[in-house]
Amino acid sequence: MKRLIIIGGLLIAALWWLILPGLVGWYLNAQVPEWTEDWLDPAQSRYDNRWFGSRLVAGLGDGVDIELRGRHLPTLPPGLLDIRGKLTAPQSSTPIRLDGRFGLAGQTRLEIKADDLAWSDQRRQVDGNDLTVRLKGERGQTRLKLVSGPLSIEDWLGNRLGLEHLDLTIARDRNPGQRTDLGLALDTTRIMGEPSRLDISVRSIDGDALAELIDAAGRYRQATRGSLDQRLATLGLASAWQQLAEAGLDIERVELQLDRKLIVSLSWKPAAGPPQYHGGGELAVLIEWTASLLGLAGSLPPQEARSEVTARLEQLAEAGHIQIERGRFQL
Repeated sequence: MKRLIIIGGLLIAALWWLILPGLVGWYLNAQVPEWTEDWLDPAQSRYDNRWFGSRLVAGLGDGVDIELRGRHLPTLPPGLLDIRGKLTAPQSSTPIRLDGRFGLAGQTRLEIKADDLAWSDQRRQVDGNDLTVRLKGERGQTRLKLVSGPLSIEDWLGNRLGLEHLDLTIARDRNPGQRTDLGLALDTTRIMGEPSRLDISVRSIDGDALAELIDAAGRYRQATRGSLDQRLATLGLASAWQQLAEAGLDIERVELQLDRKLIVSLSWKPAAGPPQYHGGGELAVLIEWTASLLGLAGSLPPQEARSEVTARLEQLAEAGHIQIERGRFQL
């Protein structure tokens, strides 16, 4: 009997360490070309698949190259595939490091690290240091975390937002019935400023209605102002929002703190009535933050962005939505 148990154990070990890695490699050999056909040029890439491991080397264009090495069926801890590699690009002075794992029960883990990053287009420049992105997925739960050291965003008009650090976490939990809960937590500190935080929790999001809302919002942005396409997109936005509300959308919490001198919060269940909000703080802090973000996002000169924000706040005060007195505001 003991001999049979030993033989059975050896057979299982042989299956695990010798046969299954080859099956993983066979699966990857069949799937990798399909996964990469939209972003890799076969003439600029090479995929080598062996029994216990695989390797992908590719040029993505514009000086960007990637190299990935996969280990089939790693044992400590057990998993389907371990991935390690690097990406070299003109936007980073050192290779960007990649490390990931796919588990036996569908778990996914991916980590990307960059010592520095400099990116620019025709309108703005982004410079960051010590960036780390972590993605983790398991049983309907997804967590994305972005951590950065000093980070600056500026444009050619003179708008600038400088941060000492940034810590962003996004969580998604999928529930039965195609409902999703989302959470976002953002902690940051402006250079020479005080800590700031944004905390958002939204529950019971209907996935189909959210997809329609995003699609309608995209069509609205692309349409010419006042055109028929824009009016149709507006109807699409209203319809998608109604579907979200009827599905039980619950904006459980939106809380914003800026420089420890301003705090506002909001909660809203659209099907139950109007939103509930309260808070306030220093008006100058609100204008500084909002004008910087509006200028960068809307390509407005700093003074024009500041004037736009000030005018909007005055309109809100005249309508009775906020109170402004002695350099402070109250919702």
